[in-house]
Amino acid sequence: MKEMLIMTPGPTEVAENVRLARAKATTNPDIDLAFYDFYKKTCSKLAQFLKTKNDVRVLAGEGILGLEAACASLTEKGDRVLVLDNGIFGHGFSDFIELYGGEAILLESSGKEAFSLEILEKFFRKRP
Repeated sequence: MKEMLIMTPGPTEVAENVRLARAKATTNPDIDLAFYDFYKKTCSKLAQFLKTKNDVRVLAGEGILGLEAACASLTEKGDRVLVLDNGIFGHGFSDFIELYGGEAILLESSGKEAFSLEILEKFFRKRP
């Protein structure tokens, strides 16, 4: 096996309680019945908190997963959606809008500047 160089300011010490916690067996939440029950109760409590009779789901993943879920849930064919595009996530947002049948209307920025109210007002005057 090839030796690997790890650049840490070590030696790195790990507390005993951390080592013991990491040594515990873990389960796969997709098939763990205890996790399923916990998840179901959590979703039910969230629905009560949000005062909805609709199904509530908790998504596990990166923030971009939530962004796509919002686009999938809210975008209908032909919707015009303003995308404040100031970098890679703005481009990704417009891709999701188009994927779900919407038309992405881009207002672009360098990514180093915030969108001011004046910029938005000017944009809306040109494109209501």
